[in-house]
Amino acid sequence: MSYDPRTGKLTKTIQYHILSGHDLAAPVLVVGTLRNGHRVLFRLSTNNTNIPVWGGGTVFGAQVPLWGPNALTAITAYWSTHGLSDTIQWPEQSAGTVSTVAHVPPTQAVREWWSAIQMASQKTGTPAIWIAAEMINEDGSGLPNAGPNGLAGAYGLMQLEPRTAQHLPGYYPGARQNPQENLILGAELLWANYATWHSWRLASAAYYGGMGNMEADGVYPGITWAQAAPKLATVPDPTNGNTLTMADYANNIAASSQAIAAMKNK
Repeated sequence: MSYDPRTGKLTKTIQYHILSGHDLAAPVLVVGTLRNGHRVLFRLSTNNTNIPVWGGGTVFGAQVPLWGPNALTAITAYWSTHGLSDTIQWPEQSAGTVSTVAHVPPTQAVREWWSAIQMASQKTGTPAIWIAAEMINEDGSGLPNAGPNGLAGAYGLMQLEPRTAQHLPGYYPGARQNPQENLILGAELLWANYATWHSWRLASAAYYGGMGNMEADGVYPGITWAQAAPKLATVPDPTNGNTLTMADYANNIAASSQAIAAMKNK
């Protein structure tokens, strides 16, 4: 939807992009390419069938510029089981432009790893839907050997950094490379964060930004999410590719967990 200041009218344009000749489930991975060459992982961020997109806004949960020298230039979806990919060129949008794109449900990755997620939940006490939500927001592809996603050294389904993993109860050399152990380590980190903050959203904000950034933003144990959210309006370590604020990231996890719960209840 775009606003024309000359006429005072709003115009809504819907574009359909169809990959013909293939009967496919939802992609397992969707990434955006920016003009500067950086790639941004798109994440599920809403239960609605359409997600609003605006300048500097949210596309599949990825915070991306839609105009300027680092604007989004393309969106690529991958179907690993079929060996297919499809790219939609994304033209630069004016600052007043709003459009809509459909979200990508995380069903395939969640179903593939659900039994392992449940095992990690039983071992740590972290809710299974929250572990699954963290997994699809961190990895997105559902690939157990997923390499770094904007954070140096992060690895696997839960995208754990070596120095973080080494301080977790279940760590041993090579644990990050084992998909089941990777899920357990991520669940352990979430549980440790929850024990500090007593909020799953805050636990995920700390998972994303680290305790140091939580403290730097003035978030302290005992604070409620409503009190903390305005403080977590910072993007941790943006030079390493992070684009979401800590509050947006935590809200994405919460929305993804709701979508997963609805999927599992069907």
